[in-house]
Parts: sequence; C-alpha cells; structure tokens
Amino acid sequence: MQFKMSNSAFYGSFLFLLFFVALSACKDDDDANPQPLVYDASRHIYGTTSIQGQGSWETIIDLESGRFDTIPGTRENAGGFNFPLSTRELTDFVDNRRLFITFDKNDLVVQDLETAEKNIINLVGNPNSIGLAPFEYLNFGKSNNEVLGLYTFERTIYRVDIMMGNYEPLTEYISMDQDQITNMLYSPENDYMIFFGQNNDTETVYLYSIFDMSVNEIIAHDTIPRFFGFVKHPSQNSIYCLTIPMNGIGFRLTELMVKEDRLDVRTVSTTDLEIDQLSPNLQTIHSATNSYICKGGSTSIENPETFLYSIDLTTGQLLRSTEVPGYGSMMNIESE
Repeated sequence: MQFKMSNSAFYGSFLFLLFFVALSACKDDDDANPQPLVYDASRHIYGTTSIQGQGSWETIIDLESGRFDTIPGTRENAGGFNFPLSTRELTDFVDNRRLFITFDKNDLVVQDLETAEKNIINLVGNPNSIGLAPFEYLNFGKSNNEVLGLYTFERTIYRVDIMMGNYEPLTEYISMDQDQITNMLYSPENDYMIFFGQNNDTETVYLYSIFDMSVNEIIAHDTIPRFFGFVKHPSQNSIYCLTIPMNGIGFRLTELMVKEDRLDVRTVSTTDLEIDQLSPNLQTIHSATNSYICKGGSTSIENPETFLYSIDLTTGQLLRSTEVPGYGSMMNIESE
C-alpha cells in the first residue's frame, strides 16, 4: 500500500514544524539570556564581587543554582578603594540599602539598592587624627538608622546617625586584654558589645570581652578555643562561628550563647565538615533555610573560585555546597 499525504496535511505538518523550531529557538534564547534575578529572601543572599581591573558590584546570588546577577548602579572603582570590604559593609534589608566605609575618603556611603542613589556621611575624626579610618566592624545599633563601629586606633566605639547625617563617640578608650581585635558584634538583647581577639604571644587561644553599653564598662572577659567567622543570629541571642582545624579536629559549627556575664560554648557539629579554603570574615546566617553560609574556594586574584557552603544551624551538618562560577573575588556576603 502506498501512503500519500494531502496538501492540507503537508502544510499543517510544515507549520507545526516551524512552530516547534521557533519555540526551541526561544527556549535557547531564554537559556542564553535568562531573566534578571529578583531578590527572594527564601533562596537569595547579597554579595559583593570584585573583578581585577574592572571594579566591584553588589550582587544577588541564588543559593541553590549558584547563579548571580549584578545590581544596577552599584559599580565602584576598585582602583580608588571605594568598594565595600567585609567588616566595613552592612546590608539594610528593611529599607533595601547597603552601607559601606570608603578607604580613601573616610566616608560612610548609604546607597539605595533600588534607585542607586547615594547619601554620603563624612567621618572626619577628631582634630588630632587623619580621620576615622580604619573604622571597622560595622553593626546596626538599636535600629537600622543607627550604625556602630570601632575606631581601631583609639579603641573607641562611634555611633553614626544615618537620618541626621552625623556621628559621635559613645565611649572613651576601651581597655581590653586582647592585643589584636579580630571582630566586634553587637547584642541588642543585652545592649552588649562583644569583642573577639588574641594576644600576640598566643595562637591557640582566643579571648573575648563583653562591654556593657549601658554602663560603659567591661563586665566579663575570658578565653575560648580559637574560632573564626563570627555571625550574630538575627533573632536569637547567639553567635555562630567555626572552629579552626587543630589537634585532630577540623571545621565544626559552634554556637556561643550570650549570657548575662559570659559566653557559653556549644559545639553544634558532631563530625568534621567537608569544607575547605574558607575566608576569615565571609560568613552570614540565612534565616529562611536555618543555615550558616560560609565562602570557600581559591582566593587567587587571577583565577578566583567561589563555593558557598550551607551548614544547618540545628544539626551542624553540611546541607549544600554550591559553586558560583565566574563570580570574581568575593568581598562580602549578607543575608536576612
């Protein structure tokens, strides 16, 4: 039997084939040019990337796929050191803005991430200084319009009022046991500022000091094992961090519970985590997934790598390892 196709059937098949080819082409175009990421707190975090010779940008990063997009209007000139860097940047998720200290002008830049408009607050320091640089370890105070930071040369805490555009010292020189301050975190639940650091003659032990902001004095200080990557939980009075591998123990998630006159230490991970090449201050807590996020991968300027490790805050186990290809050098990560 010989099969014959009618003209109408032939043209119908031809049109269907054209439609299929066009649909496939559209899909290929969509894959090649995906829609820009729209921030979703349930799966996204913010990060700052720096690309050698080009500058830096604020980005949205998808924790599941590793895809990222730059936020328009956030490019900064890396050559002028006007880009955010780790402990000198904050993200205000309430008003969708970022805040960072510039290196060359000692300014606090407040940038709206929707309009890209900037408000610049000049931190001129006292008459006997060259400015507030290095103004480190930025924390939000009792509201998102109050920024607390440490003027490291004088070991003085300053408060910046974003609405008024001014700043003032809250303390005089704070005498602490630590020769080196490596981090400072504010606990609004207690109105405590907690300092972490070490002495020059010790490498295996860290020190902490609890400064009561209401009475302007140190109320507690003690030693703890050598930790890094300190992050204050956004809704609990706890600080999470990682152990530094030593004495046969690798990376493990640890909780520091803030008490009235001490920090109680609880090791959350029961086994070593399969993570590596971590950075000292590139960590955040992502509330939606109940996870501690830390950055791993090579920090080579010529060929940087970015892996984001998600660690469960309850079990201390590794939930996910996500590669972020082509990201450049990560300078900061923030999440809510």
